[in-house]
Amino acid sequence: MGYSHIGIEERRRIARLRKAGTTVRQIAASLDRSPSAISREINRNRLSTGEYKPVQADERAQARRWRGPRLDRDDLLRDAVFHRLAWGASPEQAAGNRHSRESGNDEAPGERGDGAAPVCGARFPPTRE
Repeated sequence: MGYSHIGIEERRRIARLRKAGTTVRQIAASLDRSPSAISREINRNRLSTGEYKPVQADERAQARRWRGPRLDRDDLLRDAVFHRLAWGASPEQAAGNRHSRESGNDEAPGERGDGAAPVCGARFPPTRE
């Protein structure tokens, strides 16, 4: 059997069986899943009250899943990276400059006092941040 995500119908069954007092091992056997998968599902997706609700569990699981490249999800980051690339920065420089800005270092390349030459001989214009 290959790997597959637990779907909403299985989550509804888990909730019904839990409410009926069924053990994790019995739930796993009825769903043809491993007990660890069912236990992990319940622990990750239960509410703070300890209650397991299938719709909320499905929403929480969806929220944790990979959602594509970060530049597709973050408009501000994409604009900043493309802006720096347009000014002649390499991809590594564009990403490195972004990381240094996030850490509180607002200096453009070449202004660090380490002898590094600025990209294209000019500092990057300010970006929207």
